Amino acid sequence: MTVSAFWHGVHPGYYLSFLTIPLNLVAEDAMIAAFRKGATAHRQSQFDWLCWFFKMRCFEYMCMGFLLLSLQDTLRYWHSIYFLGHIVIVIFIVIGSMSRVKHSKTGEVSAKSE
Repeated sequence: MTVSAFWHGVHPGYYLSFLTIPLNLVAEDAMIAAFRKGATAHRQSQFDWLCWFFKMRCFEYMCMGFLLLSLQDTLRYWHSIYFLGHIVIVIFIVIGSMSRVKHSKTGEVSAKSE
């Protein structure tokens, strides 16, 4: 992500956006492992749509770094919406992790099985 940000230019907004992507990927993986595996085809389809929806909102949130470019402007914008994108990512990581542990303890779905 750092190389990609350097490729686009040396603007802090790029780095802020690109460094948010790994968190988004961790959140997505946690939610997939917790809720998609072992679900019915219909539930998987619903989950896939929700996953797509939240991924697009995350891209919109992160793209402000590309538009604003400066560290101050990007952080000021994210602060104006209470860092909602980052908060949702952290919530998804926590929910996904807690659900995986719960499923593992009850034996419904193993977090390790693929």
